[in-house]
Amino acid sequence: GCVTSAARCANIYGAPQAPTAISGPATVCAGQTGVTYSVPVTYNATLYTWTVPAGSTIVSGQGTNSIVVNFGTTAGKVGCTVKNDCGNRGSKTLTIAFNCRESNPSLLSVYPNPATDKISIVFSADNEGTSEMQLLDLTGRVIQTNMVQAIEGINETSMDLTGLSKGVYMLNLVKNDKVSRIKIVLE
Repeated sequence: GCVTSAARCANIYGAPQAPTAISGPATVCAGQTGVTYSVPVTYNATLYTWTVPAGSTIVSGQGTNSIVVNFGTTAGKVGCTVKNDCGNRGSKTLTIAFNCRESNPSLLSVYPNPATDKISIVFSADNEGTSEMQLLDLTGRVIQTNMVQAIEGINETSMDLTGLSKGVYMLNLVKNDKVSRIKIVLE
C-alpha cells in the first residue's frame, strides 16, 4: 500500500547573484578624489570585492556595497564581485573615462619643448605646499615622479629626461587634488 511519510527539509545554499549595476559617475577627472560607487545590497552576500583602475585607490568601503575612490592618472574599470561561502556568480564593471583636462598654458609651461635631455617646468600655485610632477607615456603609465615644494605664486623646477626613448610624453602637475597636463616631445 501507500504510506505518507513525514516531510523532510533541507537547506540549499548558493552563491549570490552578480550585481545588477554599479552606481556612480562614468566620467571623472584624472586625480579626482572622493568619488563614490555602490551596488544594490545582494541577498545572502557576505563580501563585496571591488577593483579600481591602476594607480587609483579605494579610500574606504572595501568589503561593503559602497566605496570611495581617489583616482590616479589611468582610466579603466571599477568592478564589483559579490561573494559568500559558496562563491560568486560573476562581476559587474563600469568603464571609467577621464573627460576633463585642466591644463592651462598660463599655469603650466615647459621649455625647451621639444626637449633632448632636460626640461624646465614653470607653474603657478595658489598656496604653499607639495606639488607632484608625473611624467607619463602615451599609455598613461607613470615613468617618473618628482615631488616639488611649491610657494605661492610662480614656481620653477626641472626634470631630467636622460635615458628616455624619443617620443611624446605627458607631464601632469598634481596640486590640491587638481591636475594640469601638458604634452612634451622628446627628440
